[in-house]
Amino acid sequence: MGKRLGVRSSDALRPVDVVEVSVVASIRLPSGRLMVDSPWPEGRPGRELAERIPPGTYDVEASWVEAPYEFMGEFFDGRECAAVRLLVRNEPVSVWEMALGVDEDVERGALWRV
Repeated sequence: MGKRLGVRSSDALRPVDVVEVSVVASIRLPSGRLMVDSPWPEGRPGRELAERIPPGTYDVEASWVEAPYEFMGEFFDGRECAAVRLLVRNEPVSVWEMALGVDEDVERGALWRV
């Protein structure tokens, strides 16, 4: 919350700031298996991640940004969801790693199947 993500592409003087982070859902994962996908699949199927998490119920948070803008004389707040994340632990993230899918090989690239 309060972080600046950048500026509006059409207006370099208009910042895009995170104005709210809220829990939007809870997900029950009885198996600990995760399937991920993009909102723009472009013909690729989702992938099951190789890494498992402990079975349980986890919150999903959304980050909301605002970057006000004007279009054809009308003003808009520019509020939209910038990202969502599954909260697996309460501790801050200290290290990010590539999330490999089942049967993927880091040496050949995450999208290559072994």
